[in-house]
Amino acid sequence: MNLNQYLNSWENYLVGHDNGESISANNARGLIYKEMVWGHYEGTLEKMFPRLLKFQNFDWADVAREYFTLYPPTSYDLNQLSFQFPDFLLLKANLEVLPYYLYEIALYEIAEFQVYTSHEKSPDGIGVYLNPTCQFLDLKYDVAKMIQTSEKSEIEIIKKPNLLCIARNHDGLLKFIELNAQALELLLPLEDAPLVDPIDPNDETFKKLVAEGIIIWNK
Repeated sequence: MNLNQYLNSWENYLVGHDNGESISANNARGLIYKEMVWGHYEGTLEKMFPRLLKFQNFDWADVAREYFTLYPPTSYDLNQLSFQFPDFLLLKANLEVLPYYLYEIALYEIAEFQVYTSHEKSPDGIGVYLNPTCQFLDLKYDVAKMIQTSEKSEIEIIKKPNLLCIARNHDGLLKFIELNAQALELLLPLEDAPLVDPIDPNDETFKKLVAEGIIIWNK
C-alpha cells in the first residue's frame, strides 16, 4: 500500500466507509483515535456556527456524523471542513426537514469568517476601488436583523429579500450593509476595474459606502 492509499484508507475509516482492517486500525487504539477526531469535527461545527443553536436545537454530535458522512473531510484545516455545511442545510431544507433560513444563517456565518480572516490587502493606488474583502449574499431572509435581535434573546424570523454586503474596513472592523439599487449601481463597475475618479463624489450613497469601507477612495 502506498502513502496515498494509506491516507485514503484512514480517511475512509474515520467517516465510516472502511472497517480499518487494511491499516490495522480496527482495535481499541484506532477507535480512541477515531473518537478523538470526531470530537474535533463536532467542535468545528459548533465553533463556526454558534448562532444556529439560537434558532434550532441541534444535537451537534448527530449532525456532525451525518454531515461528515455525506461530505467527507477533504482538508486538514478544521475551519475549511465546515465550508460545505450550508449545502448540507440546504439539502435538509429542500427535504423539508429543516427551515430554509438556517441555510442562510450558515451562509452568513461562513461569509463573516472568510471576510474577517481574508488575506486581501487594501489597494494603495490612487483611485476608487471595491473593497477586496467584500462578500455579497443574496438572501430571502433578513438574517442580519435576525441575528442582531437574537443577541438580545429575542428570536424573530424575518422574511425579507435583501442583498447583504459584508466587508472588513481599514480598521479591521466588520461592516454589514444592505444594498439598494443605487448602491449596486455604484459597485458593479468596480468589480471589473477601479475608477480613476468617482462619478459623483457628493452622492450620498457613494459617501455612505466610502464611510462604511465598502468602497475605498484613495485620493
